[in-house]
Parts: sequence; structure tokens; C-alpha cells
Amino acid sequence: MQGTPDLDKINHALEQLKSRHAILRTQFSLTDGKPVQQVLAPIDTAPLVAICINCADRKCGENSFEKYIKELVNSQISIENNDLFRVYVFQLSANSWHLLILAHSIVADQQSLQILVRELLAIYESGSTLSTASLPDVDVSSVGDAWNKYINKVNGNYWINKFSHIFSKLNLLGEKKHPNYEFQPGYHTVSFDRVLTKKIYQLSQKENIDVFVTLLTAFNALAYRYTGQEMYVLGTSIPANRSDRDGLLLVG
Repeated sequence: MQGTPDLDKINHALEQLKSRHAILRTQFSLTDGKPVQQVLAPIDTAPLVAICINCADRKCGENSFEKYIKELVNSQISIENNDLFRVYVFQLSANSWHLLILAHSIVADQQSLQILVRELLAIYESGSTLSTASLPDVDVSSVGDAWNKYINKVNGNYWINKFSHIFSKLNLLGEKKHPNYEFQPGYHTVSFDRVLTKKIYQLSQKENIDVFVTLLTAFNALAYRYTGQEMYVLGTSIPANRSDRDGLLLVG
């Protein structure tokens, strides 16, 4: 963020989001060994405020700041402590600020984070209430059963057990073998030029499939070319159950 943000307006926007999206004021616990969710009224929850960290006062350099961000991103977010959603505002200099949103996967998938950022900006820029920000209503009447099923899955290593018969990392050629292998998250961005992008869309239309499926197939082919493995688990950040119009606005 360039310039000096209004922290009061950010906190006001966060409170509006908490009132708008029930998942941001939902607590999770175990009762008789079974997961239970409890949606609290906005008045019964602690204020949702941004944690402000002044890196200018701490005189931390860019490398130290990036290291601290990685530590926060890789830190554990506890379901038991209901510490599932955090917002940080970092000041690097008088005119350089960064906003960081951390959320447990039970609270927000990738599309949910996009919704939160979009609505946060809309409320912040309006400087007023949700009606002024002109945000559409959110229908949460059909999400209860879906949440209960999801909670059961994320507890107890559901997906690890589901794919235990093929759960192994890709054996890339030339990769050094480490006795104590530990997965470290990361990302790599690939850009396509206009010519290749057009061909990808044309191929997708010809095969009557989504572009996402085309790219996923290409990645699978590349992984097989490098490893020769026919069976492995590939996860994506594409959210499920977003086919209906109301689901596109839901956070969770």
C-alpha cells in the first residue's frame, strides 16, 4: 500500500466483514470426540482488529521483513484456540505499508480470500456501512451441512488416509536424496505469451473442457515426463462447490 492507510477504517471494514460472513465469527470445538461449530452473534465476539507492526521503528531491512512474513505464513493456526483469522499491517517506511491476511483453510480457501480482499477494499473506500459499499446480500442458508462434512474431513488427516495407497512425493530426476525430507511450501509463477494463450483456449474449446483442466493435464504430462510415475496425488487451490450463484459470494 502506498501512502498512509487509515487503521481505524481498516478495523471498521474488518468488523463489517465479521458481521457479514458468519465463518469469521464461528468457533470450533470437540464434544464427545465429535467436531462442533458454533456461530456467534457479532456482539458476542471480540473485535476483529488489524495487528499493526512498525518495521520502521524496528529498523528491520527488507530481508528481515520477508523472513518474518515467511515465519508468520508457515506458523500453525490453532482450531482449538479459535485463532483462525488474522490481519497484519506492516509499516516499512513513512509511505510503504503491507497488508497480510492469514486464515486457516477451514475459514477461507483461495476464492474466499479474494472475496475478503475485494470487500475489504470496497468498505474501506466507502468509509461507511455495507449498504454504502453496495455489496450484494449473502445467502448462507444452504452451507451448514457442507461445513459439517468439511470439518470431519480436515480433522483426522482425511485426505492423507483417502490416498494413502498412492501417497508419495514425486521423484524428480537429479533431486538429491535427503534422509529427513520435510516439505516446504513455495510457489512458482509461469507466464504465457498471447500466441500460446490463444492456442490453449482453442484446444480447450475443441475438446469441450475448461482451460483449468487443460493446464492441469499439461502439468500431469510434464510430471510424468520427468518422473515416470503414473500414480501420485496432486492438490490444487481451486475451491469446490462454487457452481451456484450464491456460493460465489460465500467465505469459507
